[in-house]
Amino acid sequence: MGRPLNKKFFGNRNYGSASTSADDGLGGSSVASVTITTPGSYTTATTVTFAAPDLAGPGAVTATGSIVYEALSATVSGTMVGYSVGDLLTVTTAGGSAIAYVATIGGTGGDDVLTVNFTGTGASRGSFTSLAAGAQATTTADGGTGCELTVTYRVKSITITEPGSGYTDAADAAVTFGAGAAAGTSVMTADTTAISGRQEAAIVAYAYVTGGSNKIGDIVKQVSSRRYKVETADGSMVCALVTDGVANAAGEMTITATDSAANTYYVSKLTAHKATLVQIAGGSKNIFGVMVESHLVDGAQKFTPGKDDPKELKYGQSITDACINWDDSVNVLDILAAGVKKRRGG
Repeated sequence: MGRPLNKKFFGNRNYGSASTSADDGLGGSSVASVTITTPGSYTTATTVTFAAPDLAGPGAVTATGSIVYEALSATVSGTMVGYSVGDLLTVTTAGGSAIAYVATIGGTGGDDVLTVNFTGTGASRGSFTSLAAGAQATTTADGGTGCELTVTYRVKSITITEPGSGYTDAADAAVTFGAGAAAGTSVMTADTTAISGRQEAAIVAYAYVTGGSNKIGDIVKQVSSRRYKVETADGSMVCALVTDGVANAAGEMTITATDSAANTYYVSKLTAHKATLVQIAGGSKNIFGVMVESHLVDGAQKFTPGKDDPKELKYGQSITDACINWDDSVNVLDILAAGVKKRRGG
């Protein structure tokens, strides 16, 4: 097998929740933020919760957050005098403040506030960490007095108080609000190629650990090209890759690969420079050929005639599309030939 694959490929260099400076051996991702898709309508506070991560068994942590609200609308009350259309009314509570725009006036003296909104010039929906019930006093620099507002709120954003760890994707970190019809979608932590605060690109496996069943697992380390130490919610053990379906017995595991056309394959072997897949050898007729661009040297180099000096070009490297090098080309052809031969029973 040669040297084992670097543990970064198995996502075990993430910090998780217990530390911000040391590896805690957790794979998967974490929640960076929440995109509010439906803000809802609230007069009393609600809660937000996140689903437990798929890798919760191996020790990952569920994300948590708190809700920040903003003003949605308001009804008017109070004994008023001296208001004009366009006045700005500031409502301040223990949880925050907002600025309402006087949209219409009337009443006995013609200067009572009838309606307000939070979209007029100078208005602001503000931010609130808690909600105040009932009529709230307002202040203004425009001369009116006595107007009170009963505010209805909506969800503005979510403050992430615990990013969590061990999430496989945004759907895994599903967001649920306690009431009020609000909805949102988790945004996962941006991936990096080095140890990161909460996430690193990773290969995910499913494994059958003694005493348990087939579950998503965290690859702790590579033992050989076909055997890995895997940890699931049921425990940890060294498992071997199988390619004839899901892991059905203790000590079995699967890793799947997906191509750009969404076709899936079982991985039968991993080494530093290639993954051996089984779909062609398994008899699938969905694939009838591949196109691999090859050259002496891998990669590509930029060359614009009349601008770049041909003398600076690297011999044997493409000046158009990126290619694989000659040695890798030979390996690819050997793998394809072996797969075709096996499928044909030769």
